Amino acid sequence: MIYLAAYKGKTRLFDRVIQYWTNSKYSHCELVINNVCYSSSYQDKGVRCKNINYTDSSKWDLYPIEWVNSDKVLEYYEQTKNYKYSVLDLIFTQLFKS
Repeated sequence: MIYLAAYKGKTRLFDRVIQYWTNSKYSHCELVINNVCYSSSYQDKGVRCKNINYTDSSKWDLYPIEWVNSDKVLEYYEQTKNYKYSVLDLIFTQLFKS
């Protein structure tokens, strides 16, 4: 089973700014496959996989996503794992979204 782990913690200023701007309780999400988290992270400077304690319900909400093919996700991760996180791209897409 694959899960979407949605981060709702407010420990970092960056998280609070994203939550405010998007009018959401979430600032970040991870795809969880076999208890390993996959995403692109500002804190980790790009695309990565790592072990995260996503079981703390005060910080994370978990949503099962049955329709996602884990092999495709892992294949895409292998293609993008060296990509850097771009704050400028994040800002640009938010300022000029339609």
